[in-house]
Amino acid sequence: GKSFTQVAVAKLIQQGKLKLTTKVGDVIPDYPNAVSRAATVAQLIEMQGGIADAFGPEFARADRTKFTSNHAYYLHVASLPARFAPGAKREYCNGCYIVLGEMVERLARQRFEDFVQANVLTPAGMSRSGYFNRANLPANVAIPYDRLKGPAAPYESTLDMHGATGSGAGGVFATTKDLLAFNNALRQGRLLNPEMTAWILRGDANAKMSIAGGTPGTNAELDSDGSWVVIVAANVSPPIAEHIASAITSALMR
Repeated sequence: GKSFTQVAVAKLIQQGKLKLTTKVGDVIPDYPNAVSRAATVAQLIEMQGGIADAFGPEFARADRTKFTSNHAYYLHVASLPARFAPGAKREYCNGCYIVLGEMVERLARQRFEDFVQANVLTPAGMSRSGYFNRANLPANVAIPYDRLKGPAAPYESTLDMHGATGSGAGGVFATTKDLLAFNNALRQGRLLNPEMTAWILRGDANAKMSIAGGTPGTNAELDSDGSWVVIVAANVSPPIAEHIASAITSALMR
């Protein structure tokens, strides 16, 4: 999900609507925490923005059925105190990508999810991916599972542990075939121009890309280098899919 958000940001940079030096306060002047208004797009991307953790204890206590859009997640994150001043350090930051999603929404003047659909998922040919609402999931969707009561306990659904939909930080439903389509579309220049494609890949079209992520009940990894692609997705908690993908990737690189 964060990769889709980064591509959406790159699209706006390409269109001249955003810069890496643009600050949160430039786009969201009403952001509640004054210290966080100074965070730049680059700092948010690099998880140096100091934005609060979206999925902390406050989220666990909240009515998660109300998290029906990235904007809903944004309202939650923006209400929490900053972790630190922008640029002070680097810390894994789901909130940073939710704020980026809000910036995309305000600049594009359309829902973040609709912008990603129109500028990332559809052009990439990802016909079975999206920010689906768990109250009305499409047919043939894998339910997330975890051993919530211990390593030897039966698997249980974790669907109710998550928000109603995903956000700029993740939670997008996708298939391995669609993730392959995303990788190919990005590398073939069908999503962005050469400059912004290189920025996403941190190199050229043959640069190695490694994306991994997970949460209770789901885990996935995508590794590629322009000549081969390894994608493993699982509807169980980390690190199962990541271990499998890493083992395959290591064998390919020998």
